[in-house]
Amino acid sequence: MVNTPTNQPRHGPVAHLPNTPPGLTARFVQRTRRQQDRPLRSARTRRTRLRDTHVDLQSNTPPDPAVFDRLLASCRHGDRNFILGASSRIWTTVKTRFGDEAWPFTIDLIRTGIITLRCEVTGDLTLGTPTRWSLTAAGRGHARLHQEARDAQNQRLTHALERARAGIGNLPTPPEGIAQDDLERLDEALTREMDRPVPAHKRIALLTALADDLCHGTRHTSTRAFSLAHTRDTKTWDDALGRVQFVV
Repeated sequence: MVNTPTNQPRHGPVAHLPNTPPGLTARFVQRTRRQQDRPLRSARTRRTRLRDTHVDLQSNTPPDPAVFDRLLASCRHGDRNFILGASSRIWTTVKTRFGDEAWPFTIDLIRTGIITLRCEVTGDLTLGTPTRWSLTAAGRGHARLHQEARDAQNQRLTHALERARAGIGNLPTPPEGIAQDDLERLDEALTREMDRPVPAHKRIALLTALADDLCHGTRHTSTRAFSLAHTRDTKTWDDALGRVQFVV
């Protein structure tokens, strides 16, 4: 059997467990032991039997990015980040995220080739309790692309905040009806967004739009008119605009 890297599981034979979901294969996960200056070896009991107490559920078909994207199209906002944001997730965390849909969703996710799911093997050789999922090689590739896209987006948001601060900072005088204190509060709000470890996209869009309007002398008849002008929807920013008093 070919040795696997130390950070990858060593899989033994296929486990023909009767309750394995269709389209998936269960492979025993073998515990390994490294001896000095020797390759990994499978750990055995005193009677030389392999210590096979867990299996990894894997897809029977090659990874398909299109299937993965179609699955995520029906998911909640943030699920892509949850799936691709960590190399593995313990099952309790998955259950907390997806609730009663955790098991069926995870099985669908395995079929895309993005993850494998580690499960216990019961004493009567049936599929037992899940313990964690892990990204496959294809999943790690998706995760790298996802992180690169997020980094590029965060950079664009940072540049937008910097431009907004520079714009209101270069105003020779406050626009008519706007107090200097208002501009200073807006600048402070923009600065806080730049310092946040996780960008708040909606808040950044609102604040930079507000700064842009002030710099160009654009006024709106109402907060909903402001929202409509920037998002083509009068209610996009309803939950935040109530705290902004100088856009109308």
